[in-house]
Amino acid sequence: MSRSTPVISLIGRPNVGKSTIFNRLLRNSAKAIAFNKPGVTRDRHYGILRFDTEDQDALLIDTGGFYPEYNDPDENLMFSVMAQQARLAIRESDLVLIVADVREGLLPFDEAIVNFTRKEKKDLWLVVNKYDTDTQAGLESEFYSLGLENVLLVSAEHNRGLEDLKDRMLAFTKQYEKDQAEDVGGGVKPNYPLAGKVSLIGAPNAGKSTLLNQLLGSERAVVSSVAGTTIDPIEGFMDLNFEDEANLFDKNQFFFKKDAVSLLAKIEEEFTETSVEADEFENEVVEAEEEATASTALVQPFRSVMMIDTAGIRRKSHIEEEVEAQSVYRSLRAITDSDVVIYLIDGDKGITHQDKKLMGVAIEKGKSLIIAINKIDLNEEVFSKKKEKKEFLLDLKFEIPWLSYCEPVFLSAKKAWGITRLKDEIKRLLLIRKRYIPTGPLNKTLNKLFEQNPVAIKGNYHTKLKLKYAAMVKAAPPTFLLFTNRSKGIPVNYRRYLVNGIRNQFDLPNTPVHVVFRKENEKRVTKSD
Repeated sequence: MSRSTPVISLIGRPNVGKSTIFNRLLRNSAKAIAFNKPGVTRDRHYGILRFDTEDQDALLIDTGGFYPEYNDPDENLMFSVMAQQARLAIRESDLVLIVADVREGLLPFDEAIVNFTRKEKKDLWLVVNKYDTDTQAGLESEFYSLGLENVLLVSAEHNRGLEDLKDRMLAFTKQYEKDQAEDVGGGVKPNYPLAGKVSLIGAPNAGKSTLLNQLLGSERAVVSSVAGTTIDPIEGFMDLNFEDEANLFDKNQFFFKKDAVSLLAKIEEEFTETSVEADEFENEVVEAEEEATASTALVQPFRSVMMIDTAGIRRKSHIEEEVEAQSVYRSLRAITDSDVVIYLIDGDKGITHQDKKLMGVAIEKGKSLIIAINKIDLNEEVFSKKKEKKEFLLDLKFEIPWLSYCEPVFLSAKKAWGITRLKDEIKRLLLIRKRYIPTGPLNKTLNKLFEQNPVAIKGNYHTKLKLKYAAMVKAAPPTFLLFTNRSKGIPVNYRRYLVNGIRNQFDLPNTPVHVVFRKENEKRVTKSD
């Protein structure tokens, strides 16, 4: 694939305002953490910079503080890994914006960064930040001694000079598109329409960043033995081929079929009507299904998946700094924004109370969940033997019995064991979340469940619960509307019985299933999952 989008990186010492410039240019202050403390940004963060009046964009990279001389992890591990990320960003960039602080003046560190970037033979501009007022005129003069052709004065805090910077970046992008045709690589842009979003969640140092790098096939995230190295969520894209899986579904299940979305939208619109009756609803559903099944052509089977690596989440009592509090917030937001959550557990340490709590958050928010047991290479005597592995699974299900429908995946991110299996599971769950279950088989299954195990609802009279009609009204996660003679007082264990019956009949593993009960002409509904 040819690339016409330039990569532009922000490089500089810690706390010179790179993240603030990044957020200003993207007009998204939540994209990277900006905080008055060195070392807040540690990974590379990517954003698509779209120019307002032109059909061009650039790939913008925010980096951590860069001290070129920090090469020895034993001397200063954190600054060493940050410098490693900055070097990678410079090498994959087409234009490097070196950011300096006009109030601090030109420091030897700034000169070292310029000299390093020159050796990499990259286009280089100097962005002198914190030029807040005209009273600072003249302070920038010493920066011209670096001999750079492009020196721009900006104040990210007060939004001064950024429009001029953006205009120049647009001119660079236009010229680049004329001159260049290279591959992006590294999973930093999607090559196909998105199939969904997958977040990596887990305790600090569980191996999330290593797993992200394995899935993307590039060093996208910092890998360090220091817990908490990742603060911001790190995004990347990988491509998957859904052709074989899509062909498993007959035309009535229309996974990735062009009319599937319009069908569910039509059904959901009917579902929101407060006074809809079962017969009327049934007619609308049948009509919508007939329209959708008229076209059976599959959409392009190749799809991109957004992968999000998040900060490790610790218990609140362990969160002392504002920066870590922000990172926890962003991790929880990543769960909310995802379709699938891969919850990574350190197989050498086992599951914790916090793990169970966060998996519960993912399920409550309707996310498909993959429980990934990582670092099995550290305990091969357990995970390589059937008996010991079975005992581990029994202990796991004892710890989280409410997640018995989630089959775990065993892997070693470091040694790339189990990566293919994990990708297959991601495909399967994204496919399940997009899939539509026809009303005919659904009603047949539910009628059988009601007949096999009838239940009486307590009240003035013990009324037998009866089903009139059911339909799937929403995907991601699968949600089913049941018209019944009673919608209140249905026992929790009976709701679970119906959910498990639907899950087993239609093969819906690792995914929450929602069941909504409604009486005709009833405004309020009762949901079960």
